[in-house]
Amino acid sequence: MSTSDRDWCFEVTEANMRAAYERTWGWDATEKRRELNNGAARFVLVRSRESGRPVAFVHFRFEREDEDVDNPVGYVYELQCEAAHQRRALGETLVRTVETVSKKLGMEAVVLTVLKTNVGAYEFYTKKMGYVVDELSPDESVDEGSSHYLILSKRLA
Repeated sequence: MSTSDRDWCFEVTEANMRAAYERTWGWDATEKRRELNNGAARFVLVRSRESGRPVAFVHFRFEREDEDVDNPVGYVYELQCEAAHQRRALGETLVRTVETVSKKLGMEAVVLTVLKTNVGAYEFYTKKMGYVVDELSPDESVDEGSSHYLILSKRLA
């Protein structure tokens, strides 16, 4: 991926998530850039037909579900869309793409982390995309518990 595309991924993530991160586990620009530049990172970008500029992306990796569980999974690290392009099914298309690729490569599930304060994302994943709170999640409730995030998953049959 080009440096300019990777920089755009960072910028849209910061614009969409910085305030939420600061209220929870903290915003660390250096760590976020490191995450986006990880050699295992995979990306799918959606570009505007008119300008060719990116407008949405998903960052995912193929990993093991847990150090104690050897199940291979697709792990969604970021799903971001510019505000002007939200509510156009781009997120749904990107998540389904990760699910399709993960299934074809023999992954057992797609897993992701969602902040409890990000109610819109939680509802998108659980109600629209069919994800459930994973057994490895630190908490099971959106409203209760000590953790500020949930791990969601969707098994790929």
